[in-house]
Amino acid sequence: MVTQDRGRPDVDAGWQPVARSRAHELVISRIEEQILSGALVVGDALPPERDRRCGSR
Repeated sequence: MVTQDRGRPDVDAGWQPVARSRAHELVISRIEEQILSGALVVGDALPPERDRRCGSR
């Protein structure tokens, strides 16, 4: 592997920058996906935040 200064991997070695997302952006994106797929409709309640953090569905 080719390295740059300070021992970091060279970008040309196949590494790509990772997109950063804020928590609220991820929540909005997930809600939009559920609305568009029909899984979430007008009047449906959203799950409590603590249920989402534990990974339960």
